[in-house]
Amino acid sequence: MRAEQERILAETAERLRQAEQLAEEHARSVQAAQERVQEERRLRVEIEAKTSEDHAAKTRELEVERLRAVEAQEQARHERELREEEAARSAQLELFSNQHRKQAKEKEEALLALELERQKSEQAARAAVMDLQSKLTARMQEHQSFDEIWEIRIPKYYVRNPQGSRYEVFEVNIRLYQDKWKVYRRYSEFEALREQLKSLLPGIVHYIKLPPKNTFFQHKDEKFLENRRIELEKFLIELISKMYQLAKSPFFQTDRSLLMQAISFFRPGENLR
Repeated sequence: MRAEQERILAETAERLRQAEQLAEEHARSVQAAQERVQEERRLRVEIEAKTSEDHAAKTRELEVERLRAVEAQEQARHERELREEEAARSAQLELFSNQHRKQAKEKEEALLALELERQKSEQAARAAVMDLQSKLTARMQEHQSFDEIWEIRIPKYYVRNPQGSRYEVFEVNIRLYQDKWKVYRRYSEFEALREQLKSLLPGIVHYIKLPPKNTFFQHKDEKFLENRRIELEKFLIELISKMYQLAKSPFFQTDRSLLMQAISFFRPGENLR
C-alpha cells in the first residue's frame, strides 16, 4: 500500500513538472510574439517617416489600434490558456487526492478489522483459560478443606513513626497450596479489601466485620494493638473461608498470579516494615 501511494505521488509530481514546462514554453511564445510586434512597430515608424505628416499620423493611429487589438487578443488567449491549465491541474490533484484518501481509509478499515479480530481472539483465549482454570480449581477443591488450600497468619505488627503521626503495619503471611509470601498492610488497606469484596458478594461480606478503629491513645496501648492483630487475622480467615468455594469469588482461583491480578491486597508491593 505504501509503494502504491509513493507511485501516485511520483506521477503527480511528473505531471506538475510537465505542466510547468508547458507554461514556460507558452511564456516564451508570448515573448516572441511581443518581440515581433515591436519589430513591426519599428518598421511602421520607418515607413511613416517617408510619408506626409497627416498620412503618417493617420497610419500611426491605425497601426496603434491594430497593435493594441493584437496585444489584447494575445493577452486574452494567454489568460485563457493559463486558466485552463490551472483548472486541469486542480482537477488532476483533486483526483489523486481523492484516490489517496480512499486508499488510506481502506487501509485504516482493514487494520481496524484486523485489530478487532485480534482482540476477539485474545478474549476467547483468555475466556478459555479462565474456564479451564475454574474447572481445575473446582476439581481440586471438591475434596480439600480450607486449611489444605489456604493458610493466613498475622504473626506480628510494626509501629512506624513513633515520634510523630504513628501508625501500625501488620505482617500478613500467606500460603496458597505450595506458594508462600508476605505482605505488609495498614488497617486502612484491610478496610479497602472489605469494600472491594463487598461490591462482589455483599450478602456474605456484610456479616464479616473488621475490628473497630483505634483512637489516638490506643495507638500506644500494646494490649489493644495485640488484640487488633488477632482480630485482623480472624477477619481474613473468615473472609476467605466463606468465599473460597464460590465461583464468583476471587478466592475461587488457586493460582497466585490470578489472585494478585484480582486483588491488590495480596500483591507484595512495597515493604512497609
